[in-house]
Amino acid sequence: MWAFGGSVGGGQDDEKDQKEFSSMWRSYSKGVKFPDAGLCFDYFFDVATMSWKHWSQEIPEYVAVGLDENPFNKIYVNTLNSTKLNSLLKMHVNRFQSVLFIGNAGTGKTAVTNEFLVTAPSEKIESRSISFNSFTSSISLQAAIEQIVVKKNGRTFGSAANKTLIYFIDDMNMPYVDKYGTQTPIALLSYILDYGSVFNRDQLEERKNLEDILFLGSLNPKAGSFTIDLRLQRHFTVFTMFTPA
Repeated sequence: MWAFGGSVGGGQDDEKDQKEFSSMWRSYSKGVKFPDAGLCFDYFFDVATMSWKHWSQEIPEYVAVGLDENPFNKIYVNTLNSTKLNSLLKMHVNRFQSVLFIGNAGTGKTAVTNEFLVTAPSEKIESRSISFNSFTSSISLQAAIEQIVVKKNGRTFGSAANKTLIYFIDDMNMPYVDKYGTQTPIALLSYILDYGSVFNRDQLEERKNLEDILFLGSLNPKAGSFTIDLRLQRHFTVFTMFTPA
C-alpha cells in the first residue's frame, strides 16, 4: 500500500489523488478487509491484536514546555500525518533503506525528519544534516560525509562506535545543473549508493570504502532542478508530503 501509494499526490488536488488510490487499492485488495471509514492510509495492521488500528491512536501526547527551554519556532507537535511518516521512517531505518520526502515548502519534510533523528537512540544512530544549495559541489558533499567517519581498518571507513551514520540531505534537488544536464553532488551520491565507496581526492588511485552509512532526503518539486536523476532516486523509498490540514 505504501510502496505504491506513498508517492501519490503532490499535484493540484492531493485529496482527490489519495481518494482515487484508496478506492482502487480497496478494490484490488478484496482479500484484505479494511475498515469502511476514511482512506486505506488512515490505518495500520497491529500484529499484537491482529486487527486494523487507526493512526490517530498512535499520536504521542503533546507535553507543553516553557519557551525558555524550547523556543516557539522549535516547538514540534505531532499530527496524524507526522505520526505515520515517523513510523515509516523508523521501519525503513531498521531495514537500512533510504527514504526521500517530496513536497512543497511548509509541508514538514525537514521537521519530521529532524524530529525522528533527534529522538533516535543515540547508542545506535549518529546523524548529520546537509543542506544543498545551488553552490553545493561534489567536493563539499564528500568533505561533509567524511567529517564524521573514521578509519576502521585498511581502506574501510565508518562509525568508530559501530553506529549507523545517517545523513539527511535537505533540498536534494537544489545543486546547479551543468551544461551536460548533471549535478555533481547527485552524481557522487549515486556513486556512493551504487558502490559504497569514494575516491581519495588527494590520491585518486585510492578508494575509501564506506560502511554503515544511510541517506535520508527531501526535495521541493517547485524549486531547483525540480527532479533528481532517476539513477539516484531508485535507491530511495519515495513519500509525498502534503500541506498540514
